[in-house]
Amino acid sequence: MVKVKLMTNVRPFAVELKPETTTIRQLFEEKGINYNAGTTTVNGINVSLGELDKTLRDIVPDPTVEMFFVSNVVKADNAVTAKVDGATCVVTSTMKREDLETAKKYRPNALTLYEGEGEEREPVFGVDVEDDCGSLNTCGAVFGKRTGEHGEAKITLAIPNSVADPKKYVQDTYGYALLKIKAFEETLGAVIDEIAAEKAEIESHITMA
Repeated sequence: MVKVKLMTNVRPFAVELKPETTTIRQLFEEKGINYNAGTTTVNGINVSLGELDKTLRDIVPDPTVEMFFVSNVVKADNAVTAKVDGATCVVTSTMKREDLETAKKYRPNALTLYEGEGEEREPVFGVDVEDDCGSLNTCGAVFGKRTGEHGEAKITLAIPNSVADPKKYVQDTYGYALLKIKAFEETLGAVIDEIAAEKAEIESHITMA
């Protein structure tokens, strides 16, 4: 038997089961989870609907792994937004600042997008967090201290007074960067799941005398 932590939009679960015989579908159905609407990961590994009849050990064959972190989360259809208000533009991501801080600490490489393969591979965009208003350009996004109601990462940008059409200015100046932020939004969840699974596994090996 191994420990399994199951995370959903509704609530987390903790169970013990046999990873060699319990399928992911069985786990979801036992807890009454509508898995068809969500994105499933096991220890940070994406699992398709066609793989739900595989066991946990099929997905993570390493016999030394004794902790499984299973996630089935329905992701919102929204993505990063840029709202113009007078002489400012507030960029709001669906990513939580707390998650970005976690990734920065444990998976800093996950906050850089690369293009190309082999010797041609090079960084094209990065994400970071700082305790100021933040900044945004074609090289990267730095999210500031200000967050949304639910902890969403934000950047506050100034729009020059000489700009006649603020919306077009934002589109022309920050459009590329907004698309890159969206790419991070699509991958950060799996990164956070992977970090959580590894931390949980480490915790399971620590005992108090």
